[in-house]
Amino acid sequence: MSARVIIAGPIGALAEKVGHQLARVFTGLPDLTGDLRVIMAGGRSVPVMVEALTHMKWSGVLRVFPADERIGAGVERNSPLIEAELHRQIAGSVEVEHFPGYLPPGEAMERFSERFRRLGIPLHLAFLSVGEDGHVGSLFSHRIMHLDAAPGVIIHERNSPKPPPERVSFSLQTFMDAKCVLLFFMGVSKQPQLSQFLRGEARLPLASFYGHPTVLVVTDAPLEGTDIHEV
Repeated sequence: MSARVIIAGPIGALAEKVGHQLARVFTGLPDLTGDLRVIMAGGRSVPVMVEALTHMKWSGVLRVFPADERIGAGVERNSPLIEAELHRQIAGSVEVEHFPGYLPPGEAMERFSERFRRLGIPLHLAFLSVGEDGHVGSLFSHRIMHLDAAPGVIIHERNSPKPPPERVSFSLQTFMDAKCVLLFFMGVSKQPQLSQFLRGEARLPLASFYGHPTVLVVTDAPLEGTDIHEV
């Protein structure tokens, strides 16, 4: 099982705690003399994720790829929210890579995958929000047999159990390739998934992260004992 650090506390205090842990993880990493490459989920945890980055140091561009994106006319996309929060909090050079949803899905995936291979590797961080059903990105358990074997950087979900039905997501392997994965279990509704994960009973896709060498578990749920500890 991977080395895991649990970071718990009220949402207003989480970013600093996460940032300090990230600084420890990346102390002395040679390639942080250049760009910092990050995958980031959308949703209400974005301000905490971005604030945590302010505690890290890098000398190049902060390059951020949305963990997943919705497809379809009039849908609310993750990348504008992420981009707005980054520009609000980060003073240095920031580039958010937008999925080209105006193209046919196959062509868009090919173009986005190529850009990630060129600019996103090696991947330093994957900030992932865990859903009430244990999904991360747009990787849902009903498709995990397909997703686990899916080749390539990203996958196309055509029948999501969560609206809208059509989405793209980085693949499980891409998330696993990050030097550090952060799993955010935010809100009361995520506590059952958090408990299962900490007991070693999570289902796929969440269970895959038991095999990752560096996982930070972040939650605003009350936990017994100290608020930062290794398990």
